[in-house]
Amino acid sequence: MLKQFDDVLSYIEEQLKGEILQEEIAKRSCCTFPAFQKMFSYIVGIPLSLYIRRRKMSAAVFDLLEGQSIVALSEVYGYQSPTAFNRAFQSIHGFPPSEVKQKKNELVSYPRLHLSLAVSGEASIRYRIEEKKAMVFVGKRYRLNREVEENFQQVPTFWHDFQRTEQYSQLRDSTDCGIDEFIYGVAVAKAGVPDSYYIGLSVKEERTLPVNEMICIPKQTWVVFSGEGAMPETMQQMYRTFYREWLPAADYDYEITVGDIEVYPLKQESLEAEKCELWLPIKRKTRAYQLFY
Repeated sequence: MLKQFDDVLSYIEEQLKGEILQEEIAKRSCCTFPAFQKMFSYIVGIPLSLYIRRRKMSAAVFDLLEGQSIVALSEVYGYQSPTAFNRAFQSIHGFPPSEVKQKKNELVSYPRLHLSLAVSGEASIRYRIEEKKAMVFVGKRYRLNREVEENFQQVPTFWHDFQRTEQYSQLRDSTDCGIDEFIYGVAVAKAGVPDSYYIGLSVKEERTLPVNEMICIPKQTWVVFSGEGAMPETMQQMYRTFYREWLPAADYDYEITVGDIEVYPLKQESLEAEKCELWLPIKRKTRAYQLFY
């Protein structure tokens, strides 16, 4: 994983003055572009688009100091117009590119990111690995945005809005239909691209519920993390633990074609401070993939 991640960072550097292709990022990362976007955000803590913009605008400063025009640089750095370039530059530096040479302005530089695996025995990661049979979930379906970064904001909104509906109240009262006392958030992708997010119950077979859209998850191996605290921060922290700490050191790959599952107690009043679990699909590494470590 570290080698592929560094290959993508090198490609971005090579293409700061040029077009950065999603297809090439997918090729170098050995996963889909949305999957890499998601992994990048959790590992680095900022969206991939923001990192690229910071690197481009850090490099653009030197070109401006050398006297190159804003019109020329907007094309060089892949912006559709000088206005778009100006907007991007000001969002990073706090002033327009026309004012770069003014001594009162303090310039900002964001260096190239370097990823390394830090090994420490001071903190432990609590998790369990489970083999689960095929599962069926029935509930409310929401469409996800193809842009992963948008979904970080949308999914908490799905929960917030749905919890305030009569359908959600009816779903919570449908305990005789579910096989346990939990409500699930299931994020699924098609061909590695975000597709749908389901909020519902786990059932033995298709059932008639107040909200009745169904998703089937095949038999799978899962790594399970547990947490307790305010949402969505606690859930997002478990994702970060998975990408930053557990996955780089594990003998497993993330199985992006299956779907991520969030688990919450069914009878809780809110997602503010409750126990929860995150189930992430995994598979054993191939021998060739282990050579990267």
